[in-house]
Amino acid sequence: MAQPELERLTVDAIREYRASVAIAETARLDRLAAEADANCCPDRRAELERMHQCAQTDHHARQLVLNDLIDRLGYVPKVSAG
Repeated sequence: MAQPELERLTVDAIREYRASVAIAETARLDRLAAEADANCCPDRRAELERMHQCAQTDHHARQLVLNDLIDRLGYVPKVSAG
């Protein structure tokens, strides 16, 4: 694979990884809020737990892909926050 294409894929993976961090954190906070809410029904708590686990699994998978791409590229490309 050509270096420019690998860099483009790595930049895309960084952006996807950052999004997965935000999604996983939101899912975690939603789950914690439900656990602290005595009025939250058990089905809703279970649903939020599943959503959190899925978000964590997706985040971990994206992290592995990103690590592999960075290893292949040989450096971490700069990616704007926006």
